[in-house]
Amino acid sequence: MPRLADGFVNELKGRIDLYDVISPYVQLKKSGASWVGLSPFSQEKSPSFYVHPDKGFFKCFSSGEGGDAISFVQKIENLEFPEALELLAQRFQIPLRYAEDSGSSGKPTVSRSLRADLYELHKYTTDWFHQRLLDENEDAASVRKYWIEERGFSMETANEFGIGYAPTDPYALGKFLSAKNFPTSTLLKSGLFREGREKALALEFFVED
Repeated sequence: MPRLADGFVNELKGRIDLYDVISPYVQLKKSGASWVGLSPFSQEKSPSFYVHPDKGFFKCFSSGEGGDAISFVQKIENLEFPEALELLAQRFQIPLRYAEDSGSSGKPTVSRSLRADLYELHKYTTDWFHQRLLDENEDAASVRKYWIEERGFSMETANEFGIGYAPTDPYALGKFLSAKNFPTSTLLKSGLFREGREKALALEFFVED
């Protein structure tokens, strides 16, 4: 990976809100100038996980974990430091800045890790399946009816947990992700796809080169 520009890490941390980083993983409640919730790192009944956005750090008293936005993402997603930077930059749409001497042309190419690509791919996939449940068509309406009337769940629960369903077209997801510029090699390494035209098996979907 090309060398990041001096000061970029601090710039990244300064441009993101720690609450926005952590809230997708932890249900937080306001506590003075801070936020508190149940630890994502241990089992507990009384919340001891504190987030201090104004100071840019979190502290988990039940597990002893603490740190900034980058260290939180490293821990919660099991990522290396560069991968956590990539994930945060991509999530908050902050372009990575590289040192001027990185690369022979002075304009270094972005070298993303496979893990970062796969993380992004699975997030797109989760959102895509959930959106299929919300589509205004006969198939989606039938699935929603089954979800509510036969399974006894609400659409609020479906939205909260990102519940979705797979359309009958086995190529639809592959086409969607390909349009997002995910290469076929990454799709195959995700474990969601197999090359070929024969009938799809279980939750596998087929993609075309």
